[in-house]
Amino acid sequence: MANIIWGLDNVEVKDEAASSDNAEYSYFATFAASFNDGPVDAVEKIWLDNKLIYDSMIAEVGDILTNGSMEAWTGSTIDDWTTAGTVAQESTIVDPEAEGSNYSIKLSTGASAAQASISQSVTYPSAGQYTFRIRAYCSQPANQWARLTVTLGSTVYTPWFQVPTNRWTTITGNYTPSTAPLTEAFKITVRDQGNADVYIDSVSLTQTSANVLDGDASNFRMEIFNGNYDQPRSDIISDNHPWGVDFVPAYRGQAYVVFENLPLESFDNRIPNVEAQIQSVARGASDIIEDVCIRCGLAEDEFSVSSMSDTYGGMITNSEATGASLLSTVQEPSPFAVRESEGVIQFQTLAGQSSVKAFTEAELNARGDKDAPDTAVRISISDVSMLPQEVVVTCLDPDNNQNETTQRARTHQFDIGSIQTYNWPIIADADQTRQFADMLLARALLTREATIDCASNNVHLQTGDIITVPRAGEDIQFKIDNIEMNSLGRFSVTCSEYCADAYESDSIGASSDGASTPPATA
Repeated sequence: MANIIWGLDNVEVKDEAASSDNAEYSYFATFAASFNDGPVDAVEKIWLDNKLIYDSMIAEVGDILTNGSMEAWTGSTIDDWTTAGTVAQESTIVDPEAEGSNYSIKLSTGASAAQASISQSVTYPSAGQYTFRIRAYCSQPANQWARLTVTLGSTVYTPWFQVPTNRWTTITGNYTPSTAPLTEAFKITVRDQGNADVYIDSVSLTQTSANVLDGDASNFRMEIFNGNYDQPRSDIISDNHPWGVDFVPAYRGQAYVVFENLPLESFDNRIPNVEAQIQSVARGASDIIEDVCIRCGLAEDEFSVSSMSDTYGGMITNSEATGASLLSTVQEPSPFAVRESEGVIQFQTLAGQSSVKAFTEAELNARGDKDAPDTAVRISISDVSMLPQEVVVTCLDPDNNQNETTQRARTHQFDIGSIQTYNWPIIADADQTRQFADMLLARALLTREATIDCASNNVHLQTGDIITVPRAGEDIQFKIDNIEMNSLGRFSVTCSEYCADAYESDSIGASSDGASTPPATA
């Protein structure tokens, strides 16, 4: 469910054709709604209540306009467009977003209330909703603007658009032809109360959805942002913000949608609930740790995640949480050690680590089994039958996250245990869930711990280091969890058993045989 992050008061429009005794009113909303914190690969679908109003996955009809790039000219006459009023080829002011753009078309209004236009005949090949997109620039004096209207067949798209001065703006709107296939005119008209030059470039008309809203649904404008950290400001918010464009944030890092003049007839004259199906960017452990550290107030030079390379679906949280609790959650799929060096907090993955020190029995002052009270190396081994044999993994299944009929998020869960439960909100598919459960179960079987006493001048050790300890003729690797100085001036090192295979997460997301339960773990 999306959250409203910006909006204007709803607009009330009276039907002038109705009598005063039976006045009818329509209501329109302009607002922005955020549905994800952080970049996403794509916004695939958007619902308003139970109505699908945007679907990027439908079969693309493609751009049905010809020469919308304004690049084809015969002499001083533009190809494929019919012009009226004062129009001219322009090569200096062109759309900066259009790669390789050499020309735009200039429409000049001249005297008071004059107008100029371009139009062409288009054919809508199939039923559904179409979106027009126009890039426009006005060279008026500061704080003035020109008026642009779009006419589709006999329908004048209302309300008209403002083209602000001295910057390019994107004009978009939706239109649903009365039937299909249908051939009719597409027309752009510029008018002004004084002299104005408006430059038009990068015009397109494409099908965007097979479903539309009830009533007059063609009169709203929509922008979608994927939450990139370099995304621009919304043109809709920029055009409507009461304080001006300088006060408009770009909401970088937030995926969101903006509506302008959304008709509320289909929603009982209220702002509807906004839901979206998104394709999420794969976030590695380093991305999540970095985000948590920055949100907790650390500067980028105060921590390092250079050794964290695990990549998986990501994580979500639906409530306030401390940085420590969030990092603890990241530990489940991607175990790491934390250490400090020269004032920098360093996060280091535990996967694929090698031993930094192989102790000998003499260095540890190890004793025989019968000398238990003085044993320097203590290892507890639980009976296998008492160890966790099952785990439970819960994750979001993106294929079922948004169901058009029920509008409910569904949970994809594998009940592979009841003794230990790991509830990790990982955005994943069934293959990832099985691999993740297998890795967790393997780690759950590692319960041997050790407390080691060694000379303080023997070696430099840190938490997270992997060491090798001899025990009954077997070399066992341990991860250092804590180091303390005892009263005899010796290190007391607390460790837990380390097994590289149990910390490897490279298999997450790998192909699977499609079994309904995770693979068995010995």
